[in-house]
Amino acid sequence: MYVIILGAGKIGYSIAEILISNQHEVAVIDSNKSKCEYIDNTLGSISVLGDQSLSNSLLKAGITRADLFIATTKNDSENMLSCQLAKDYYNAKFTLSITHSKEISRLLETININYTINVNQHITNELISKIKLLGININTKN
Repeated sequence: MYVIILGAGKIGYSIAEILISNQHEVAVIDSNKSKCEYIDNTLGSISVLGDQSLSNSLLKAGITRADLFIATTKNDSENMLSCQLAKDYYNAKFTLSITHSKEISRLLETININYTINVNQHITNELISKIKLLGININTKN
C-alpha cells in the first residue's frame, strides 16, 4: 500500500515508522526542512519538502497513485484542504484526517473525507475510561 502523510510531527513520524515496519511504501510531506532531514536520516529518503503550493507538494509525493492520504498537521484547515484535494482532485482511494475541534470533525465528514479522528475528544474519552477504571463514577452526558 502507498501512503502519503502530511505532517512530520510526532503523529506523522510515528505512523510513518509503523507503516514502514509493516512493509508499506510511505512519503511524508512537511514544510520544515530539518524535520524532513530527520525523517530521511531515520526512516529512509521518504520526505517531500513542502513548498508554497500544497498541490505541487502532493504531486511531488505521488498523490496520483496513493492508496491512503493522512493529514496530521496541527492546522485543521490545512488538513481539511489537503484531504479534499487528495480525494476529490487527485482521486486518492482513502483519506484520514486528525482534527482538534468537534466542528471541523463534523465538517470533514460532510465533504467526503473517509475518516476523521478528533484528537482532543479521543484523549478526553481515554482519560474518562481510565478514571472510571479507578471506580470513580462519571456521568458524561451533559
